[in-house]
Parts: sequence; C-alpha cells; structure tokens
Amino acid sequence: MDASTTPVLVGVGIITQREDDPLAASEPIELMIEAAQAAGDDSGVPDLLHLVERVLVPVGRWKYGNPAGMIAEAVEAPHATTVSIHAGISQQTILSDAASAIADGSITSALIVGGEAGHRLARAKATGVEVSDIENTGTPDEVFTPEYGGILDDAERAAGLGFMPVGYYGILETAWRHARGLSLAEHDELMATRYARFSEIAVENPHGWDDDVVSATDISNAPLLAYPYRKHHVSNWGVDQASALLMCSAAEAERLEIAQDKWIYPQAFTEANHAIVVSARGELDRCRGAEIAGQAALEIAGCGPDDLDFVELYTCFPIAVATFAEALGLAPTDDLSFSGAMPFGGGPFNNFVLHCTAQLVQHLRASPGSRGLISAVSGFLTKQGFAIWGTNPNPAGYQFADVTERVEAAHVTKPVVTDYSGPAVVAGYTVMHNREGAVAGIVVADLPGGERCVASTSEPAVMERMESEEFCGQQINVEDATFTLQP
Repeated sequence: MDASTTPVLVGVGIITQREDDPLAASEPIELMIEAAQAAGDDSGVPDLLHLVERVLVPVGRWKYGNPAGMIAEAVEAPHATTVSIHAGISQQTILSDAASAIADGSITSALIVGGEAGHRLARAKATGVEVSDIENTGTPDEVFTPEYGGILDDAERAAGLGFMPVGYYGILETAWRHARGLSLAEHDELMATRYARFSEIAVENPHGWDDDVVSATDISNAPLLAYPYRKHHVSNWGVDQASALLMCSAAEAERLEIAQDKWIYPQAFTEANHAIVVSARGELDRCRGAEIAGQAALEIAGCGPDDLDFVELYTCFPIAVATFAEALGLAPTDDLSFSGAMPFGGGPFNNFVLHCTAQLVQHLRASPGSRGLISAVSGFLTKQGFAIWGTNPNPAGYQFADVTERVEAAHVTKPVVTDYSGPAVVAGYTVMHNREGAVAGIVVADLPGGERCVASTSEPAVMERMESEEFCGQQINVEDATFTLQP
C-alpha cells in the first residue's frame, strides 16, 4: 500500500445531551450534525468537512430517509456519496469500508456519524408529550442491508424467543456457564462483579451516561429479563448520544497541515460475517468467529493482549464479553471497557462501536505510543469484528482481513428439526420474563441422532427449577415443540 494513502483518523465529535424537557431536546439528526461539526473542529481544519467524499450513517430507530445526505448538506460536502447501514450489518463493516476506500485510493476522506435520542423519547412518553422529527424522505446513494437467513429462525421464534436478542444470548450464556464448570452462584457473582466495575468506569467517564454506581448486589437482585440476564446486563438505549469520526489519507492530512498529534492510525481491522442461527450451533459455549478474527487482528497488528493499553469489548450481553475476552487471551480480572459499557456508559442503538471509537481516540492521543482494541458484535453473537488503533502506524501499513471463510470452515453445525418427539438433552436454555414474572422456559436440546430441537414449557415448577439449578445436561421428553422432565 502506498504510504500516502494510509488512512488516519484526524477528528472526532462526541455529543451527550441531558435535557429532561423533551420539547427542548434536540432530535437525533441535530445531535449527529453537531457531532460532525465537532469532528471537523477537532481536526483543527474544519474545511476538511467540505471535502469529504463519503458520509456513512448507521441507521437508528429514527425514520430519516437519507440521514447521510442531511449531514452532508449541513457540513457543506456537496460531492459526498451518502451511505445508510442497517442494523444487522456489523458496525465494524462501516469502519472497514471507510478505511479501505481511503487505503486503495478510491477516496481521500470519509465521515462516519451516528446517534440516537432515546432519552428524549423516554421523557416524552413519561410526560405525555408528543415529539416529532424532521421529515426526510430522501434516498441515499448506497444502502447496506443484511440478509437474515442465518440470524432469525422460525422454530426459535415460535418457541417464544421472538425477535429480541436477550433470550438467544441467555441460551448461549447458560451453555457457556455449564461448559466452564461454574455453579449458578459463581456465574452470577462473575457477571455482577464485572458489571459493577463497568458501572464504576461509567461514572468516571466524562462521556458516560450514568452518574451513580450500581453495586454487584443490586445487579444480582435486579428484575430478570431472560434468565440469567437481569436489568443491568443489557444495553441502555435510552440515551441521547451522537458521535462522528473524520478520516482521511495521510497525504490529505499532510496537505491540509493537520497536526500529527491528531493522527490515529487503524492498524488492523478484521471481520467474520458467517451467520448461523443459535440453535444450529454445535458449540453453544464458544464463539469461533471471535477466536479467529480476534487472533487475526492481534497477529496483523504485531501485538499480544498485554500490548493493548485500552480495551472495549462489546457489552450487549455478558456472554459477548466472556467469549471475546477468552478469544483474545485477556484475563477475567482485566478492565474490559473504558466507556463504562452499554448498560452504564450508554448504548446508542447501532452506534456503540463508533461512539467508543471516538472516545478511544481521545485516550490514545493522551498517551503517545499507545494502542487500543474495540470489538464489534452483530445479530445474536452472529458476526464478529475487531479494530486495533494506535498513535503509531502498523509497520506493514493498514491491514484489513475478512476471515469469514475461515470461520465457516471451523464451525460445527447441527441440523434443527421441528417435528421431533422423544428424549433429548438440554444443551442451553433460558426463561423469558415479563413484568409479572416467568412466562416461558425455552431449551435448545440435543437429540439421539445428532440433531437439535427447540422446545418450551410454561409450567411454573419447571421454570423455577431452570432458574435454581443447572439445567444444561437435563434429560427431557419433547412432543410438539414442548418439553417435560423425564421421571
């Protein structure tokens, strides 16, 4: 790669809005435009925004037709290609797209912007006030849309998992706990202690959302959402946060005389996008994609886990933290977040990775010679991504590796059947809850012939057992997608 096309991140914008009056609060596009402008100012050369050739926006819960076009117009970038990236596409893909386009000389600069105003929406609902966003029915030049064939499964949804991720991740979590030989109490303590530490970090973080520390005891006693996950184990979407990343080539940064202490180098980007539905995964307790993509990132960057000065693991659910830490060789006692994680630092929908990347840039600039890693997850621990950034360039230049084929070859899969009746053994499980309590116990079970099935129960006594003793390895009988305990 020509050194002149080395991608560098030269400007970041981070916006946090704390306005309890929903009528006075800015809407998402206003926050995103503010973040974009802040990134231009941060670079020291705001005019770089006018030269941007590619504007990429991860799609949030808002309804703007072409948010990238709205941002391009606001920052006066008339020649920019506008791109929308829907949920289900890894946030790492957004970073890889921009950096790789700069590295191969297709463009010289790119702007990535994302944001949400979930707190504004929550306050509007709580106060009975109606808020509306600017209408925009434009169409972006490019749209990244995922295929859901390897993510969503009819049998899983019919069993009661629905479309929300929490139950799927709960199944993976119980399988991981069982495979590691942890008791229920040991596992609960591990999650509670780790997430209490995330809470402490969020309070220390000027960009964190929460102002109060949540203790391990409070985490363990919070309401269940889907066993073993409780309120504080999941992402907090109710935040008003936006971020922007301004990237360009080294040659462009030199031409514009951007100070080199602003430059942060992408050293290694890796992605694995092989999609397998949860119930078909032969190894529910492992994440092969994280193992392969994580080690590839370290190898490409020429470093080991001890060489990482800052780490932010994707914290949508505890299983993502646990499997990714194992994949990288990080110690369980390491600080695995500098933001305070998604439950406490804030988890703006479809923008957490970009939001943390902006914060990482600030940490790296304050510590010359340092490097940091951020991981990405999409789907139900389906797609994996890693980014290693540093104040110094990779001696081999920016490197991107798509390890999807390697991950596909390494995966063990099992056929899932929907018309099975007979004995089975629980491989992973969860219990879904609503405000009234437990509503469905759901298992992914191994069958004598090597297949899998998904089955459920609504029996209160069985669901109570599922939450009070290890249920993985339990012998059950399945009939018409429901299960009973073997006598």
